[in-house]
Amino acid sequence: MTVDQHSPHAVRFTKPSDLEFRVERTFDHPIERVWAAYTDPALIPQWWGQGTTVDRLDLRTGGGWRFVSNPGTDHESAVSGDFLEVSPPDRLVQTFGMEGPYGRPFTQTIELTRVGDGTRLAITSRFDTTEERDGVVTYGAEKGAIGGWARLDAMLKRLAVG
Repeated sequence: MTVDQHSPHAVRFTKPSDLEFRVERTFDHPIERVWAAYTDPALIPQWWGQGTTVDRLDLRTGGGWRFVSNPGTDHESAVSGDFLEVSPPDRLVQTFGMEGPYGRPFTQTIELTRVGDGTRLAITSRFDTTEERDGVVTYGAEKGAIGGWARLDAMLKRLAVG
């Protein structure tokens, strides 16, 4: 599932500095629902993709998280991090790292802003070096946001109807 990148719901990808990239999109869903999609362990696997399971989610400043994709297969991978700030329903700051030999964790600031009856979701990822940032961009950060947020939008639409 993809989103027409010319629609008002297009993912906007920018590089605000040599150490950052930012992705943002507006959703036609209330901020509380978008927050829940990012913080409810029952909802995360429904849009994260790749058969994701939530291994750990301690949603508090100082807590941590770990998601496993394709569990029990030859393609199993995990991402994890620590929560540096948890301010419902509009701000979450966390570290984000792929487990294994994939570079160092980086910091993500997830910001939700009410826009009418909807929500603008923006994630700013900050790295220690430009090379680390560019590596994640090359790996597919923009494409990942487009696909992941299309699945998120579809899930939120299903929840709104149900």
